[in-house]
Amino acid sequence: MSAIPSTRRELMGWLVRVARPVMSPLAASAVFRIAGQLLNVALFVSAASAVTALLSDAPRTMASQLWILVGLALLKALCAYLEQYTGHFVAFKALARLRSYFYDRLEPQAPAAVQGRASGDLLARATKDIDRIETFFAHTIAPAVAAVVVPVAVAIWMALAVDPLSALIAFVGWLAVGVIVPFLGWKSTAAGARKLRYERGALAHHVTDSVQGTEDVMAFGIQQRRLDQMRGYELQIGKHLIGHANWTALRRGLNACLQFLVPGLVLLAGAGRVDNGLTITDLVVAVVATSATMPAVLAVEEFIGALDNALSAAHAVAEVTEAAPIVAEPASPADPPRGRVGVDLTDVTFAYPGGEHTEEAASSPVLNNVSLSVAPGEVVALVGVSGSGKSTIGAMIARFWDPDSGAVTIGGTDVSELSEAGLRNAVTLVPQRPFLFSGTVRENLLMAAPDSADEALIRACSSVALDVNSEALPAGLDTQIGELGGGVSGGQRQRIALACALLRETPVLVLDEVTSDLDSETEAAVAEGLRALAPERTLIFIAHRPATALMADRVFVVDQGRIIQAGTQAELAEADGPFAKLMARAG
Repeated sequence: MSAIPSTRRELMGWLVRVARPVMSPLAASAVFRIAGQLLNVALFVSAASAVTALLSDAPRTMASQLWILVGLALLKALCAYLEQYTGHFVAFKALARLRSYFYDRLEPQAPAAVQGRASGDLLARATKDIDRIETFFAHTIAPAVAAVVVPVAVAIWMALAVDPLSALIAFVGWLAVGVIVPFLGWKSTAAGARKLRYERGALAHHVTDSVQGTEDVMAFGIQQRRLDQMRGYELQIGKHLIGHANWTALRRGLNACLQFLVPGLVLLAGAGRVDNGLTITDLVVAVVATSATMPAVLAVEEFIGALDNALSAAHAVAEVTEAAPIVAEPASPADPPRGRVGVDLTDVTFAYPGGEHTEEAASSPVLNNVSLSVAPGEVVALVGVSGSGKSTIGAMIARFWDPDSGAVTIGGTDVSELSEAGLRNAVTLVPQRPFLFSGTVRENLLMAAPDSADEALIRACSSVALDVNSEALPAGLDTQIGELGGGVSGGQRQRIALACALLRETPVLVLDEVTSDLDSETEAAVAEGLRALAPERTLIFIAHRPATALMADRVFVVDQGRIIQAGTQAELAEADGPFAKLMARAG
C-alpha cells in the first residue's frame, strides 16, 4: 500500500509534489512579498527620517522627499498586487490539478473505493476539502518565506546603520511574535482540525442521505430523528470550532500586546542613550522600523490557524488518492481480445476485504473454487437466490476485484494481464441499479459511443424494447433525465443502460438483473432483442428469477459461492435438483 502522508511535514511535501508542475510562479510571489514588505519598512523609515529632520531644522528638500514617499508607496502597491496575482494563480492552478489528480487516483480503485466510503463524505473530500487546501498555496508559502527573510534583513540593516542594541531587542521581539506565540496550542488545534474535518464529512454524508432519501424519511416519519442526528454533528463541529477559536484568540491577544510592547522596549532602551552615541533620528528610525516589520512576522500566526484546516483537508484527500489501487495495472499489458471470445473462471475463490473504510475484518469467502466456461458467442444464465455470489462472479469478469486464488480469462488471456482500457473494450457490465447522469437521454447514450448518430441511438433503444417516440419519453432522445435517474421509470432506466451497453459493442456483455424492474411482456421483448446479439457476442445473464434461464443456452445455478448445477434449461427443469426447486418457488 502507498504511504499516506500524515505529519505536517509529510503533508506539505505531498502537496508540493503533486502541484510541482504549476509551482514556479510561487517563487515570484515570495519575492514580490519580500520586496513589498521591505518597501513598507523603507516607506515608514523615510517618512520618520523626514519628520525628525524637519523638527530638528536639518536641511531637507520637501519636494524630493515627497516624491520618494510616493515612489515607495507605488512600488509597494505594485508588489502587493503582483504577490497576490502570482500566489492565487498558483493556488487555483494547483487546486485544478488536485481535482484531476483526485479523480485519476480514485478511478482505478472503483467501485470498491466508492462502495466502501460514504458518498457525501467522498464528495466533501473532492470539493470542499480541496478548496480548503487553497490556503496552503496562496497564504502560507510566500508569507512563511517573507517572515524569515524580512526581519533578518531589517535586523542586519538596523545593526549596521542604526543601533545594534535596538536591532537585538527588535529581533528577539520578532522571534516571540513569529515563532513562539503562533505555535502555542498548535498540537491541540491540529488534532481538533482533523476531528473537525471528519465531523464535517459525516455531516455532509448525513445531509446527502437525508436529501436523497426524502421520500423514505417522510414515509417513515423520521424527520425529527434525522434533524436531531444532524444537530448532534453540528454540536460536535461547534465544540471543535470553539476550541480552535479560543487558542486563536489567545495567540492574537498576545501578539497584539507584543506589537506595542516590542517597539516600546526599543524606545525605552534608546531613550537614555540619546546624545550619548545615539541621535534622536536613529531612535525614531529604530522604533518605526521595528513597528513596520511587525506585519511580516504577524502573518505567521494568521496563516498557522488556517494551515491546520488546510493540512487536515489535505490528509483527507490523501487518504483517497494515496491508497493502493484495488486492482493493479499490469506493467506490460497484453493485447485485448478481439472478435468472438469466451470467458473462463478456474477455481476462483474470493472474499471481500475488510479495512478502515468498512470497519470490518475480511469476510468469509463469497466464492469457493468456482469454475465455469462460457464458449464464444454463447448465452448463459447465472441463477440463484439473493446473496449466493452471482453478482460477485460478474464483478470478477469485469475485474472490479481480483480473486484470492484461481484465474479469470477472456479469450484465453488472464484479465489481470489486460490494461484497464483494454478490459473495458472487451467487457461491459450493466449493474442492477444503473446510474444515469442528469441530462437528456441522448447525452447519456452518447457517453457510451460519443460519435454515434441518432439512428444508431434509436436502433440500440429499439433492441431493448425502448421506443424513444412513445408517450413515456415525450421529447424522444431529448427527454430530460433528472438527478439519480429522476424523470424516467426504473424499467426505462434499466433499458437506457442496456442501450448504452449495446452501443459499446464489446464482445462480452455481463447483465446483472437487468430486467428486474420490467413487466413480463417487456422482459420477454428485451430478452428477444438481447438474444439476437448472439452468436456475435458472449452474453452472461445474472438473475435470481429462473425465468431468465429461458433465454440462455446453458444455466449455472449458484448457491453459497459454488456452482452446484449446470446444464440446459430443459435438462435442469427435468432433473429433481436446485434449479427445479427455484422454478417451483417462482411458480
